[in-house]
Amino acid sequence: MSGVVYATIDSKALEHNWRFLRNHLPSSCKIWAVVKANAYGHDLELMGRWFSTMGADALGVARIDEMKRLRAAGVECPIIVMSGCHQLFNMETARDCQADIVVHSIKQVDSLMNISPKNSSKPLGVWLKVETGMNRLGITPNESQKVRERLLNNSQVVIKGSMSHYANADDNSSSLNKKQYDIFKLISSDWQEDKSIANSAAILESKSSLLDWVRPGIMCYGVSPIEGKTGFDFNLKPVMSLKSSVIAVQDVKTGDAVGYGSRWVSDSNRRIAVVACGYGDGYPQNAPDGTPVWVKGSNVPIVGRVSMDLLTIDITGRADIDVGDEVVLWGPQLPVETIASFAGRSSYELLTHVADRVERKLI
Repeated sequence: MSGVVYATIDSKALEHNWRFLRNHLPSSCKIWAVVKANAYGHDLELMGRWFSTMGADALGVARIDEMKRLRAAGVECPIIVMSGCHQLFNMETARDCQADIVVHSIKQVDSLMNISPKNSSKPLGVWLKVETGMNRLGITPNESQKVRERLLNNSQVVIKGSMSHYANADDNSSSLNKKQYDIFKLISSDWQEDKSIANSAAILESKSSLLDWVRPGIMCYGVSPIEGKTGFDFNLKPVMSLKSSVIAVQDVKTGDAVGYGSRWVSDSNRRIAVVACGYGDGYPQNAPDGTPVWVKGSNVPIVGRVSMDLLTIDITGRADIDVGDEVVLWGPQLPVETIASFAGRSSYELLTHVADRVERKLI
């Protein structure tokens, strides 16, 4: 694999995280495994098939095209389109593909009144989303009961559940969490359908939020949803390792600059290795000097600006490192949360930005 960036997807880490999740939850709690954004960069079809095999109760995607890709890949597990559908033909496509959609606006409800009775024996499943304080998507508390009644009276749809979404679940001290939970419980107290509010952060930090369904995303992939912590802090194992190799080694003298913009200038005679990975592969372009990569048992610092296809590392004093050696950009030895911290980005962003040209390999 010399000179090629690739990502290994560790099935044993996936199994570990899945077992942890199942053991953490009440036995009655159903799991809606989130695979949106190319399964957080881990490959939508690969992860959709894997979670289906492991017994996920449903898969969560953001958009109708992601649902269609999963169905085309032979995934038969229930699928929920979390951003909903906004055109009637997409609602009918979801119904025909036996996928559920989230309803979060009055306009969606109006459109649903016109859905064709093509297959009345299989109505479109919907989840009613209630706005409780995030102020992004959702039916307001004052409108929610009226909207629910309209959906109940529509023979072409069936309410599968109701849901809301925390704004600050990653901050267990936020008073908004309890406020949102209390609003949702009060509004839905008489509703008979299943309920869901907990994402990864709430699953890990707030057991009171584990209603009928949970919606784990990034924790499934072994990454922490809580700033300042890694997956290891929650007994999770990172699933993705982003890897490449050294493709050149050269000596630079005192005063020599390396890379675009001459950002890094050598303060002494140094030895530099060039790694075949750059922002075209999804590595953060703004990673500063000193950001670590893992080579042959220890961290080595990046020096100079990350370019589209390459980055450079300082291997002075490391005579054991040479062309062809494997380089881990992130993985079990070097958590993606660490790279995100150096780059001032989020782990979510780094994972979902891994480019299509990076081959994913299930191991």
